[in-house]
Amino acid sequence: MLDLKTALQLCSENYPAIKARKALQKAAVYDIAAEKMNYLPQLIVQDQYLFASTNNVPGAAYSNNGTAISVTGGTRAEPVYQGVWTSFATMLVDWKFFNFGKVKAGIAVTESALQKTKAELDNEVFQQQVKVADAYLLLIALKQFMHTQEQNLERANAFRSAIMANTLNGLRPGADSSLANAEVAKAKLSLLQAEQDERTQQVRLAQLIGQSQPIQEIDTAGLTNGIPPTLPMQETLDTSKAPLLRYYRSLVDLQASRARAVKRSVFPSLSLLSAGWTRGSGIDNMNGHLNSNLWEGVRPRIWNYMAGVAFRWNILSVPQVRKQYHSALQQQSYNSYLLEEAVLKSNAELSSARLRLATALEQVKEAPLQYEAALQAYNQSDARYKSGLSTLPELYQALYTLNRAAADQLTAYNNVWRALLMEAGAAGDLSIFTSRIGN
Repeated sequence: MLDLKTALQLCSENYPAIKARKALQKAAVYDIAAEKMNYLPQLIVQDQYLFASTNNVPGAAYSNNGTAISVTGGTRAEPVYQGVWTSFATMLVDWKFFNFGKVKAGIAVTESALQKTKAELDNEVFQQQVKVADAYLLLIALKQFMHTQEQNLERANAFRSAIMANTLNGLRPGADSSLANAEVAKAKLSLLQAEQDERTQQVRLAQLIGQSQPIQEIDTAGLTNGIPPTLPMQETLDTSKAPLLRYYRSLVDLQASRARAVKRSVFPSLSLLSAGWTRGSGIDNMNGHLNSNLWEGVRPRIWNYMAGVAFRWNILSVPQVRKQYHSALQQQSYNSYLLEEAVLKSNAELSSARLRLATALEQVKEAPLQYEAALQAYNQSDARYKSGLSTLPELYQALYTLNRAAADQLTAYNNVWRALLMEAGAAGDLSIFTSRIGN
């Protein structure tokens, strides 16, 4: 037996799309931690051992962004292609201790991204729970309709049994038995369609809460043949707390953080630098003698150190960053307009939901009157038929009217709950609906 509140809880725990949003939220937490690591200095260590010739010519060389091989050795009258071993090891510390808030701005972007993923998760859970609640109410309606069709089939079978007995005894014409058989077949077809609709909805409800097996039994207590208790409409609802609107606001905030980070990127950086390095070579410092022995080439022979401050500023990046900043501002405006549109849609949906709820409440008042009138008409037609004062088609028409009135009455009560759910969905507050379900 699955009650509605349990279905809502299962949905928030099991539905794959919600799990995906939770994973994104965890990823955003790691992104913040990673961005904070930019406060730390860089510590770069390298060690290399090479066997190469040592010919060189004087002149300048450009490293070509680190892809060119560095020149080594002295100038000679004739090239010497004997190879020697060399070694080179360095350790460099580069700490950007002052960067005009660029790291802080980057952290603010990741924190805004985390808030966006939280709002996205809340909205995903809310929208999915609204779908689950609506599917649950629709399943209740289909179960009630199937029960109505079962009652209709029972009446049709009872009529056919009575009519067949009267026909065999010559009290009724043979056409009445044929009409009774047709009505029973019609009732069976209607019941089969109702059963199919109910089973399809069971599968859909199971899918919405993240289960593979169809939902067999649901708890309809308090959701059938009654309207929600304490139902006065609120004059105003705070739509600013709606999950969808909070998600759009998080997009605006995220883009604003990105714009600030872009603006900060134009500033220079001050770095503290320190380094130490050692070098080995198979070339003798005094006479230039070449020694191809491995150990003589790779053992450290000289040591050096360095410490200082570096100022870095790509001045020509200023025009580019300015364009990127204005682009980010336009993206922020784009998200602001999306938020404005979402607010308009939310207010329109809320007004529509309230109108639908008011109409459903009026229908609930009229539905029982329709059912009582149809029941009286059916009883009168039944009595007239048994007395021979009316025909069987007239009786079946009264039966059809009664069956339709019973279905309309059940639908009217169900529509009140669905209209209330629609109001809760538009307002972004599911408690408007769930607080009236009961325990």
